[in-house]
Amino acid sequence: MKKLSSFLVPFLVLLGVVLAMPIAQPDTDSPPPDTIHGLSEGSLSQKSTWSFIPFLGRRSPANSNQKTVVVHKVVYVRPANSSQKPAPAPQKTTAQSAKSPASNGGWQEQMLKLVNDERKKFGKKALTLNPGLNSAAQKHSEYQNSIKQMTHNNPKGGLFERIKPFVSGARGAAENVAFNQRSVDDVMKAWINSPGHHDNIVGPYDSVGFGQSNWYWTQEYIAN
Repeated sequence: MKKLSSFLVPFLVLLGVVLAMPIAQPDTDSPPPDTIHGLSEGSLSQKSTWSFIPFLGRRSPANSNQKTVVVHKVVYVRPANSSQKPAPAPQKTTAQSAKSPASNGGWQEQMLKLVNDERKKFGKKALTLNPGLNSAAQKHSEYQNSIKQMTHNNPKGGLFERIKPFVSGARGAAENVAFNQRSVDDVMKAWINSPGHHDNIVGPYDSVGFGQSNWYWTQEYIAN
């Protein structure tokens, strides 16, 4: 019995030490999955259900309190047979030459009708013709004609910078440009058959303006 006691004592002491050691607990301070830490406003893409948070390796849920910034879309169409820098449109030489719509009058109302006819097919509300946007679009068409090239920029800046002197309070904007279509019908068909341009035509906008100079066409859309 004495030998057994001498054997058990060290064993029981060792067992007591093991039982006295604290049992590891879950880290209750660790954030649950998808918790946002240090994410600044405006840092997610509106096209994505989830946004990646750099360095944390987590994704923020789509309904998190983040600000989505809408950026204007600028797309344009060029005839398939035109070069990167189109040559000037031919001057009128015969009585049969096509006339610029600006000389015929009423072409902006015609284009507005075609825009709204297309929007109606997709259940979108009709747009109104904005005189300020007409002015902005016309100036941009004249600029493109002056450099003989389609562009969405000019010395006055990009789209928002160019329309700012003519309209106020726009929260979104879009622009379509085209070159060398010789009628309102032709340029509208070209834009409607181009997915990006069509998105602008049926987009979430409130008003529109049109410009044309020597067959350089411009459409400006804004959401108020």
